[in-house]
Amino acid sequence: MARSFFPWMAAFSLVALLLPACSSTSPGGVRGGGTFFRVPSDLVWEKDVFVGQKGRAITHCWVAGKWVLLETADHFLIGLGLEKGNAYFEVEAREALAFPPSADGDRVAFVTSGRLVLLEGPTGRVLVDHRLQFLPAGSPAIVKDSLYLATLDGNRVVAFSARTGREGWSWRSKLGSPLFGPVACHVQGGGGGLAEALDSGGVVGLPALSAEVAGPREPLWTARQLGPGGGGLEVSGDTVYLASSDTRVYALAGGTGMVLWTFPAGAACLGRPSFSAGKLFVRTRRGTFCLDPQGGRKLWKLSGDLAFLACANKAAYLVSRGGMLVKVEPSTGEILENYPTPGVFWARNVTDPTLVGATRHGHVMAFRP
Repeated sequence: MARSFFPWMAAFSLVALLLPACSSTSPGGVRGGGTFFRVPSDLVWEKDVFVGQKGRAITHCWVAGKWVLLETADHFLIGLGLEKGNAYFEVEAREALAFPPSADGDRVAFVTSGRLVLLEGPTGRVLVDHRLQFLPAGSPAIVKDSLYLATLDGNRVVAFSARTGREGWSWRSKLGSPLFGPVACHVQGGGGGLAEALDSGGVVGLPALSAEVAGPREPLWTARQLGPGGGGLEVSGDTVYLASSDTRVYALAGGTGMVLWTFPAGAACLGRPSFSAGKLFVRTRRGTFCLDPQGGRKLWKLSGDLAFLACANKAAYLVSRGGMLVKVEPSTGEILENYPTPGVFWARNVTDPTLVGATRHGHVMAFRP
């Protein structure tokens, strides 16, 4: 069930709450949950998604492709355009999302503990609503006419038709249970592929075959001599990056699985690596690293429990567990400013150079350093 946004919902602005107002040289502020806090100066748009709707609350904020996606406490998914904050759709998810949603162009996919849903982003029209017979292990991947999910039970990667939602082929791992993935990547011959991390250590590459044909019997490649993929996978171009729980970061050729480089982080990686503004960011138990993605060279490190948010040419942003927004110089890691931001859900691991946050009460803000 989808709800429509009306023009009056976009009329409310946070500008009246800025003390002082945002400018190009000095930070402004907003009020979230009754607490005033400073924000970066480069505000590009703001939106109140709950105008006239009392008692509703935001619980999560993500950026996927060209979409800002907001999960609400009453189990709806709200979609805004990343570029200008235009309101596009509000769809009932019925239960909490199990993992962050995915996007491919206009299409948005999400998974709960029992459902796989594919939406047409501009309208919120539901294209697929499939009742799952297994527990998902991670976010869905969208490649052309198919959706792909890894399972917690049965060590499988399963393909679904993006047209009908019908379950197609499944590939069963003999090496270990899938983790988090799969993620879409390039393979030999220029076709679409999937990379999947395993809890036993290593990554496998699969062809992204249509759900309407016979599935693969064997993986295209297997990279075995790697640590467990407890952190997760990220793909940029033809390269797959693995943040391992064995304290190392690996770069693999997406077409062959060949290890291109290894970086010793010195501590277990937490969460998937993030590629943004030509840099690779990896969070570990001892701090966050910024790496050169070409050769794995360390550019800088910040100690403490900091999660990467977004990066542009002028600034990178991270956030602490306590909600402290940290602005750093992206080439050196020098801390430029700190912003206490109580009650803000910041979108993490954003590839686009846009910082997006939302308060519990529905105030959504986007900044571009």
